[in-house]
Amino acid sequence: MIFLRHASPTGKERHYDSFLAGLLGGYTVFGRTIHNSVSQQIVIYVAARVLLALAKLAVQPRQVGGGASGQGVQGGGGGWELFGNGEMRRTMAKNGWPVFASLSWAMVMYIFRWHPEAVQSSLRSSMSYIYVQSDDWNSLRTLLWHNK
Repeated sequence: MIFLRHASPTGKERHYDSFLAGLLGGYTVFGRTIHNSVSQQIVIYVAARVLLALAKLAVQPRQVGGGASGQGVQGGGGGWELFGNGEMRRTMAKNGWPVFASLSWAMVMYIFRWHPEAVQSSLRSSMSYIYVQSDDWNSLRTLLWHNK
C-alpha cells in the first residue's frame, strides 16, 4: 500500500490501490508460499466473508455512508443498490441468507455424493461420518457416539 500510494501522481491512495495490494499480498503469502490446511482455511474463510459482503453491497442503498461500523475505516459511500430501493431489494435482503445457505449445502451434498475426492479432506470425513457411517448402527450408543 505504501509503494502504491507513493507511486500515485498525487501521493494519495487511489480507489484500486487496496485491491492491487491484496492481489499481490494474497498471491505472495497464500498463493505461492504456504500450501497447508491452515492457509486453505484462512483463504476459504476470507472468500466466504467476501461473498457475504458483496451480497450486502448489492442490496444496500447508495446513499448510506460510513465505513466499517466505527472502526476508523473510511467507507466508499454506501452500497451498490443493484436491486433498487423497493420490494425487490427487501425480498433479496430477507431471503439472501437462506438462499446462500441452501445452495452451499446443496452443492456440498452433490459434490460429496458424486465427486467425494474433490471435497476437502476434513469436510469429507465429517460428511462421511454424518451421511454414510450413520446408516449402520445397532444401538443408541453407536447411532449417537460410536459408529464405524
